[in-house]
Amino acid sequence: MRKSVWIGIDVGGTKTCLDLFNDDLEKMGDIKFKTPGGRKQFAVQLTHSLRQFVNEAAGRGLRISGIGIGAAASINPRRETIKSAANLPFLTGFSFKDTVRPVCQCPVMLLNDIQAALYGEIKMEKCCWL
Repeated sequence: MRKSVWIGIDVGGTKTCLDLFNDDLEKMGDIKFKTPGGRKQFAVQLTHSLRQFVNEAAGRGLRISGIGIGAAASINPRRETIKSAANLPFLTGFSFKDTVRPVCQCPVMLLNDIQAALYGEIKMEKCCWL
């Protein structure tokens, strides 16, 4: 059975960052690009970057097991789309699941960036509770 790797994506108004992690949450690679101002250009750049990770993982005998996406936006959790985003208005209604899943064929989770950061802190057990 192939080992699992995971992709984390941070979508910001200025740049979008993708990171590849192993099961121990050790970073294995990253890709960054300037967030384009249009939906189609964003989808093209995002899928291109994801294909790079998919190919890299396959070349190393690894399997992408899931993708977590954080965006500076209000999220519709049922539809896994962006409801509204002050810095990303062109992504209103954008379905990350419909764009990303065909490339990686794995589960996709979309969260508000603050929720995603908190979840990551909890998983990493580095959170300092006051």
